[in-house]
Amino acid sequence: MTTDHKTGADTIFALASGALPAGLAVIRVSGPAAGRAL
Repeated sequence: MTTDHKTGADTIFALASGALPAGLAVIRVSGPAAGRAL
């Protein structure tokens, strides 16, 4: 069993789209390393 502890220092990548057939998706990047991720 592993445990994943999230902190304020985490950088998060998330993809969200509408129901199919979706014409676009939104990528959200947040956290202190977000600028470097782009």
